[in-house]
Amino acid sequence: MRSLFVSDVHANPAERTTLDAFLRFLSGPAKGADELFVLGDLFEAFSTPAHAARPGFREVIGAIEALSRTSRVAFLPGNRDFRLEPVFRAMGIERLPDLARLEVGGASVLATHGDLLCTRDRRYQAFRRAFRAKTLATLSEAVPQSVMDRFSDGARAGSKAETARKVYETMGLDAGRVRRLLQREDADALVCGHVHWGVRHRMAVDGRDRDVFVLGAWEDGANWLERADGAWAFRKEPGATGRPA
Repeated sequence: MRSLFVSDVHANPAERTTLDAFLRFLSGPAKGADELFVLGDLFEAFSTPAHAARPGFREVIGAIEALSRTSRVAFLPGNRDFRLEPVFRAMGIERLPDLARLEVGGASVLATHGDLLCTRDRRYQAFRRAFRAKTLATLSEAVPQSVMDRFSDGARAGSKAETARKVYETMGLDAGRVRRLLQREDADALVCGHVHWGVRHRMAVDGRDRDVFVLGAWEDGANWLERADGAWAFRKEPGATGRPA
């Protein structure tokens, strides 16, 4: 059994580097995998299902659909791409809950995008609730695409400005919440993205060491987490400069 996890690809049709890296990943390392779990923020922005027909978006979504014919592919939305859900649903691609419990190669694993674990960032949590409201989803289907594009661009610019103003500690994972989840679910590991660290932590819970894997972003090249033959390993594309190795 070979299982792969990715997050925070931020593929951008306007800047092809990460998009092309992800296409290479799908046709290379992911092609022989039994399972691929995409834990959110696949695209830099995906504000309406109409994006699926655009160049760049169309290539990635088509490649994922093709992979789903031979491997299990499951998607968990992030804060930038939750509107992908109806597109993937129409293709029969599995939608994971925001906190998913998985059995992966003999290990009990909790998988999530990671933003729900950043509990100290209260402004972001309020924004997340508002942005995912059904009212906004309905509005996005009613207004012209050009309006949603401008809204999406403004939201990204505002997010970057807000992040620059925040104290770094408020944007990190809440270790106490991670510990409570591992304890409540009696899980062997938790896998998430969102904060782009690309690191493995060991956490003692109830006298047993558990793993916390925080996936890396793809801005420095393709990287993913793999479980095969009962062992975990971070992998990266040759030439990538990101932290996972």
